[in-house]
Amino acid sequence: MTLPTPTVEAPPTAESQAVGDRPPRISRGVRDWAIALTVLAIALSLHLWSFRTRLLGPHSFRQTQTAFQAREFAEHGIDLLHPRLPVLGPPWEVPFEFPVFQAIASVPIRLGLSVDTSMRLTALACFAASAVLLFGLMRYVASRAAAFGALVAFALSPFALVWAGASLMEYLVTACVLAFLWTGIAWRDTDKLGLAIIAVAAGSLGMAVKGTTAWAYLIPFLLYRSKNEIPGIRNWLRTRASPRVWAVAATPLIAGLVWTRHADAIKDASPATRWLTTNQLTDWNFGTLQQRLEGANWALVGDRIESLLVGRYVWAGLIIIAVIFAQRREFWIGMVLAVVLPVVVFFNLFVVHDYYLIAVTPGVAALLGLSTDLIWRHGSKRIPVALLIFGLAALWLAPLYWTTKNYWRDVAFHPRKTGYEIVAAALIRRGVPTNEPLVLQGLNWDPTTLYYAHRRGLMLDPRIATPAVAHLLRSHGFHYWYAARPTAPENDLLRTWPWIASTGRQTYRMSQSASRDLKGAALVATRDRGAIDAARSNGHPLTQSAVDVPCNGRSHALPTAPPATWLVLTNAERHGVRISVGHSLAPMPGFPTLVLRRGLGAAGADVGLVCTGGGGVSVSALAAPDPFDAAGSNR
Repeated sequence: MTLPTPTVEAPPTAESQAVGDRPPRISRGVRDWAIALTVLAIALSLHLWSFRTRLLGPHSFRQTQTAFQAREFAEHGIDLLHPRLPVLGPPWEVPFEFPVFQAIASVPIRLGLSVDTSMRLTALACFAASAVLLFGLMRYVASRAAAFGALVAFALSPFALVWAGASLMEYLVTACVLAFLWTGIAWRDTDKLGLAIIAVAAGSLGMAVKGTTAWAYLIPFLLYRSKNEIPGIRNWLRTRASPRVWAVAATPLIAGLVWTRHADAIKDASPATRWLTTNQLTDWNFGTLQQRLEGANWALVGDRIESLLVGRYVWAGLIIIAVIFAQRREFWIGMVLAVVLPVVVFFNLFVVHDYYLIAVTPGVAALLGLSTDLIWRHGSKRIPVALLIFGLAALWLAPLYWTTKNYWRDVAFHPRKTGYEIVAAALIRRGVPTNEPLVLQGLNWDPTTLYYAHRRGLMLDPRIATPAVAHLLRSHGFHYWYAARPTAPENDLLRTWPWIASTGRQTYRMSQSASRDLKGAALVATRDRGAIDAARSNGHPLTQSAVDVPCNGRSHALPTAPPATWLVLTNAERHGVRISVGHSLAPMPGFPTLVLRRGLGAAGADVGLVCTGGGGVSVSALAAPDPFDAAGSNR
């Protein structure tokens, strides 16, 4: 019988001991993520400058509108279904997007950060989340080279330098759609229910926040050919018709539609916001056929995409070649459609707002990443991926930043620190008590001034200068009016108050009676017939007959006398007529009577009266009791 030979282990050598003592090598995945996070950290560091600047950069209108809602959440509590935006009067709501971004931004505000800083910090966090999700998606659906290329294109473009730290919810939406895509296609590959739930939640949030961005990314999800699909066009079509797949894709669409209907119902309830419902904004959102037939509009949008995102046309050519020869070609065709279709469908929005390109940046970056993968696969694979990416990035970024320096330089290094909005906000803070609403005319409905004044009000856009809005203002106790353009027609709504006063070059106060609110004003106008009749009964004329004053913009001298001079104006109530007295007071819209009070000059001095608007008025002057004296305050 042969006995088994015992196994004798050789004593460990010094070399084997050294190998055993080495720490385990870092896996490729960990190294890739470490490099990706380093690239992202570099991108985020470029935005440190922005935390010390106001929201006065490009499209400050939209940035301050978003910040306003976040501040209201911080001060009055978060109500996602009824977000406050106090810029178009009661009920102080103008909902557009589902306000999750504003709710998130309200947290650092409550912790003590300034509103502007909180908005930029939240936007950058969403930008970083988008970059991480894009990198992960590209590693899953393409390759390491594609992932790095997409990350660099997304995070380091001059477009991102301008917009990543802006007070906008756009990058929250890109994060949502990228999470939807990654988890959605992973669900189709693995059939894990949890991934489907995450995809539906992320897609629904993205659609509710901004459907104009999110909807297009449903297309690559539907076109994606999963790993377990049987080859063949018939099987591909059968899979696309699966109720399970459509349930994941359609649920976000339904969520977006439900929120839009809810927001429209709120806006339709007020005459000041009815014009902002979806039906009223059809041409604004989608554009017109005539607009699409003008080649200059296509050239404008195409030049922005080419110069700010894609780079020179050679990169566009590489993208086309990469898509033709790509694996999972259907998915990449879907990505191309996710870039093209939003521009085609919402054409006017992309023509008017350059920041709307944020919607297509994930798709463009993914396609640039695919072209990078093409170069790596058909070049020398012995070159480390990271080295290849940084080399290509240098070739791509250097000319891109040079040719777009006029776009990003002023925003990044010479931001606007002040402007008309800030000056007007300071004036409003001095003249309007904190809890008093005011009317702001001449700034359309740009909330920047109200936001920095920290006041609530109604932006009197010309489209809402209607009797219904005037009734809304009177019934809710508006007493302050700031006119950026005092001669504009919409200021004629001031005539719907019985009493108004000119209190500065661009400011008015309004009241229902002479007994309050207007004390101290030097120039008052009234259509209170009782007060006018009493003045005529108790006063005595300063001129024997009426003086005809042509409304030609020339000054006419009229006497004043204490305690007040009543100027009875005939034929003055025409639209467009403006009466100015002195140079320091805003012009009055045509009223039947002006009351010149103390402060316009000594007794017997001449005060220049100027009428504009065409035609002429007849003016007779009375010395009558001051309606704001104690005797008149009981009226």
